[in-house]
Amino acid sequence: MSFAWHLGAAETLISDSKLHFSITIPNGFEAATDASKTMKCDYAFTRPPRSNEKLPTGIAILGLSGTIGRNIPSQVKTPTGDPCEIQQYSWHTMDITAAACPETVHGIQCVNLNAVVPLAPQAIRLTVFGEVSNRPELEGILRSILSTLEGRSNWLTAEERYDRLASLLGALFGGGLVAWYYLRKKNKKVPPAPI
Repeated sequence: MSFAWHLGAAETLISDSKLHFSITIPNGFEAATDASKTMKCDYAFTRPPRSNEKLPTGIAILGLSGTIGRNIPSQVKTPTGDPCEIQQYSWHTMDITAAACPETVHGIQCVNLNAVVPLAPQAIRLTVFGEVSNRPELEGILRSILSTLEGRSNWLTAEERYDRLASLLGALFGGGLVAWYYLRKKNKKVPPAPI
């Protein structure tokens, strides 16, 4: 079950209990239920073209039906075989991978910025779409929505990895100390009893 609330000056908060996340969609974007059906995504939002634009700007969110690992793809291609540019974005304390994929729509050069976020129990893909001439703004929109995204990750943070490593090393050291003490006691010669 999901809920969408309009906040302040038309920001939209999504709280999705199925995908276990919440996120705020920026001001100026409106839900596009027809687009979400056409694009086969869980959520779609569009902002109408401004005076210097010919196409709307879009945001799409798609649940990926499982978790993801930390493998960074060496290359990503569009369905037509065009290469995508691999980028890094921050989400909380983690670096996540995004692919900037070119697309032509009605003769206009566009870009899809696709970031995959390692949520549990399902990762999600956030896509920001728009004209390539607006790419810096599109990247800002992606950073903005990533900064509002809340959910539990299946990845460990650097601090959690350090804590687990410290626990493992502590257990190994403690086990080694016990083994050393046991072997030392076992190998110690017992003096003969006086007669």
